[in-house]
Parts: sequence; C-alpha cells; structure tokens
Amino acid sequence: MKENSKYEIASNLNKLGLDLCDEGKYYEGIEKFNQILELNPKCSEAYLHIGNAYQDLGEYNKAIDNYRIAIKLDEEDSYAYYNMGNAYSLIGQSEDAINCYNKSINLNQDFHSVYYNKGNELSKVGKKEEAIESYNKAIELNPSREDPYFEIAFILSELGRYDEANEYYDKVIELKPDYAEAYYNKANNLYVLGMKEEALGYYDEAIKYNSLDPDFYYNKELVLTKLGRVEDARKIFDKYRTLLSR
Repeated sequence: MKENSKYEIASNLNKLGLDLCDEGKYYEGIEKFNQILELNPKCSEAYLHIGNAYQDLGEYNKAIDNYRIAIKLDEEDSYAYYNMGNAYSLIGQSEDAINCYNKSINLNQDFHSVYYNKGNELSKVGKKEEAIESYNKAIELNPSREDPYFEIAFILSELGRYDEANEYYDKVIELKPDYAEAYYNKANNLYVLGMKEEALGYYDEAIKYNSLDPDFYYNKELVLTKLGRVEDARKIFDKYRTLLSR
C-alpha cells in the first residue's frame, strides 16, 4: 500500500473516530483509532484520541495508559501531558496531576487552561499562594474567563483577606453578571467585615439569579436577625424551610 494511500485512510479513520466520539459512541471511535494503529503503530495522535475517549467514558486508568504511550512516541506533546494531568485529577492524584501540568507548561506556556487546572490541584493540596499564582497566569492569558477570578476570591476568603477577595468577586460579577455564587460569597465576606446592610443587597442578587438555593435564604435570615428585622427574618426563614422540604 502506498504511503499516501495509508495517510488518506488514516486521515479518514481519524475523522470518523472523532465524529463517533462527538456523538458519544466512544467505543466505536476507539475501534477507528485502533485501525489507524494497525496502519501505523507509532501514531501518537491515535493513542491521544483513545486516551480522550476513555477519559470521557470515566475509565481514567485506561486513559492514563494511552496518554503514556502517546508521550513515549511524542515527548513534545503538551496536550498529552495536559490531558493525563486531568485524568490524574479525576482519580484524586493531585501531585501526579501537578507534575503533568508542569511538563505541559514546559512545552507550551500559552495554554491558559493548564494554569487554571494546576491552580485547582495546588489548592487541593493546600498550596494556596502557589494556586493564586497559577490562577493569575491563567488570567493573564485569558482575562475574559471568570473561573480563575472566582477561585482566587475563594482562596483569599479562606485566608481571611476579605477585601481582596471581594475585588475578585467584583471581577467575576463583571464578567458573568448572573453568577449567583459570586454574589453570595461576597455577601458572606461583607457580613464578616461588619457591612450587614451591604451584605443584604448581595444576598438579594444571589437569590435573584438562583432562587432555589436554601443557603442563600438562611444566611440572609441570619443578617436580618442581627439587624433586628425580626418579621423580615421570619419570612425569609419560612422560604428556607420550604426549600429544604422539597
């Protein structure tokens, strides 16, 4: 078989495999990628796609095995390291995930998602300042994504740096005005800072965008009670109990 003919067949199989995976037919997709490997056993891209399919199926160890082979065949594949890091994250192996993300970054410093995911894993293992640094790098590369701002705000709140946290929550709200959890978390911070009236306004915004979270009502009721607005607090508590009973 001529090499150009092999390439055309492999290219068609690759497209078929990707289309099948997009339709959720992962095992059929894997079969197409394996057919590519019969033509070219050293095709790293086929192993990468097989790994992605197994990851979508929730078979993370199989995904990792295929990413390892892809990397062995192409040590410069930053996405294979990135995806393997994601698989390690999904089985709770944060240190292995961080190691993979670092290798991905060494090969490609311009992929914002790897810094975001690395920040998540650093936060999980208690390396909060390093996590903030990684999230800030993600923001530098993609300032329009709200998630890194939210995660930094959450960490700063955990560290008791409430004013700084609220600045980041403001950025989250600017980018995603219907992000109920950002309003709620900022309200909690304002309450801790003694700004009860301001906190109420943010609880109201949180409830406007998500009226089904009982925690929003519970915390609002606590603030109303602290302010001596007993009747208003009772009404909100009734709503809280109604949601809990569902």
